[in-house]
Amino acid sequence: MDYKLIWTTLFNNALALTILVIIITSIINAFVRQRAHDKCLKDFRNCNVTLLMKDGARIKGRLKLYSSGVEVEYEQPVYDEKEKQSHYSYITMHPELEANLQAVHRYYWELNPKNRRKRERSIRRSHNPSIFRRFGRTLRNLVNTLRDAVNRSLSLFLGKIGGQIAGGSATSEISSVGTTLVAVASNAYDSMLEKYIGRFVIVETKEGETRQKYEGILKEYSAKYLELVNVRFGLDKEAAGTRQDPQPQADRVIDMITPRALTTLRHAGKKDKLTLNELLGLDEFSAH
Repeated sequence: MDYKLIWTTLFNNALALTILVIIITSIINAFVRQRAHDKCLKDFRNCNVTLLMKDGARIKGRLKLYSSGVEVEYEQPVYDEKEKQSHYSYITMHPELEANLQAVHRYYWELNPKNRRKRERSIRRSHNPSIFRRFGRTLRNLVNTLRDAVNRSLSLFLGKIGGQIAGGSATSEISSVGTTLVAVASNAYDSMLEKYIGRFVIVETKEGETRQKYEGILKEYSAKYLELVNVRFGLDKEAAGTRQDPQPQADRVIDMITPRALTTLRHAGKKDKLTLNELLGLDEFSAH
């Protein structure tokens, strides 16, 4: 088989080349979007979590994350007396989750050893990032700051390439790759939140008709959520009295994700440089 002849024929056939470019760019766009997850939710992926909903519902299970939504897999089937059916998981799309979510809690004592190590690695990387992670975060913040300019420049560059392929008929398809890459690489950059990454902060969250304040370490933020670790939170008996937590306390240290639409960064916490043990919460956990 003469592959050179095949490629020569393909590149000389504008219609065939246009179709090929559309297929390739569609695959790239789909692949990039499938791997694009919210940074805060991504930290809790595959961990045992509790979704606290605005209507008071509590949904406990293992968090599965998809590009279109989330799934919480129950440890045991939940039987619905009204529907006369067993439910094995709770599924919600991202827009529905954002509209109904009060917070996501991750209880350290419910994590298995694998997820405890995963949590520790994630916090260690935030506490002492490598030069590549520092460069990546700086680059992403720069992309956010100059997002419109970067988007136009990349679209112009890729559009120029598209204009030279198949008589210019593939320009829009190739330009769409640049738009997708910028959208995925960027984040809702906030200079004030960026300043307090890895430091104690006090946030104020709207809960029904009241507002509650919580102190914790700001681990990460995204366009939709804030992620805090080592939050001191008063748990009810249902949450505290579990098999994994044989000696419940009135106050426990947890990790939490809260929607930015409900939460305001209200105060800075102590300014002392945190030790790794403080970030990991090991001092707090050992104290209980």
